[in-house]
Amino acid sequence: MEGTAPLALRFAVLTAVRSAEVRHARWPEIDFGTLTWTIPAQRMKGGKAKAIPPHRVPLTDAMLEILSAAAVHVTGTIEGPDKLALQAALKADALVFPSPTGLALSDAALGACIRRMNEDASAGASLLWQDVDGRGATPHGFRRSFRSWVDDTRPEAGEAAEKALAHEDDNSVRAAYRGSDMLEQRRPLMVAWGRYCVPSPHHSEPTGSAN
Repeated sequence: MEGTAPLALRFAVLTAVRSAEVRHARWPEIDFGTLTWTIPAQRMKGGKAKAIPPHRVPLTDAMLEILSAAAVHVTGTIEGPDKLALQAALKADALVFPSPTGLALSDAALGACIRRMNEDASAGASLLWQDVDGRGATPHGFRRSFRSWVDDTRPEAGEAAEKALAHEDDNSVRAAYRGSDMLEQRRPLMVAWGRYCVPSPHHSEPTGSAN
């Protein structure tokens, strides 16, 4: 699908973050030198969470391809991912995935992409995108897909997956002693997830139904 909302949906799936954090992402939050997207703490969980540190997301090649496509709305030119760091316009406080009005995409925009894809299914056929219970998939449901994929394919990375999902540790004492966000451990995990979501002819991952 063409357009900004489908790009945002793909980015949300690949990063496994909440859709609101993607919809409100701004270019200065993205460091192309360290290949890291830093989401300000006040925007995590819509600003309703207790005091938490910023959430860092490691950027993979698949994510950079999406950012390269999104950058056209700001720069007016098509450049490869390797040229993004050189684009001065991306240092301005502009939204990465703006709506046609220039404001942030609405809460329903990403879900509408999935609904439109499901509407393309033949009459009487099962939904193209559905959860394990047969209901239409939602953007947030892909976070569950990511966590289930980790459990099924690399359970030893469960703690890194929790960090990727920005889940808080309910044990306050344990959380106080564990300050690492496991960013570097998460990089290969997110690369593998991206390859599972967008397989290439040179790489294959186990296939199966979406969770």
